[in-house]
Amino acid sequence: MNSQAPHLDPEALMRIADAPVPDAESGTHLDSCAECRDRLKAFVEASRAYDRFHRSVLKPSFPAPPKPW
Repeated sequence: MNSQAPHLDPEALMRIADAPVPDAESGTHLDSCAECRDRLKAFVEASRAYDRFHRSVLKPSFPAPPKPW
């Protein structure tokens, strides 16, 4: 993409963060846009931090189920 191309929106960045490989257009944009790469990195880091929080703090704080499933 050229330098006039709009930045990727947050939804596109989240899809890329969840997918193993971005689509061709998004991948090309990420190759040439440091701002979007930085935003993608921030999404990935935030997602990993939430996952760690969920596993180590939130989930252990839930009460046990009243009976087995």
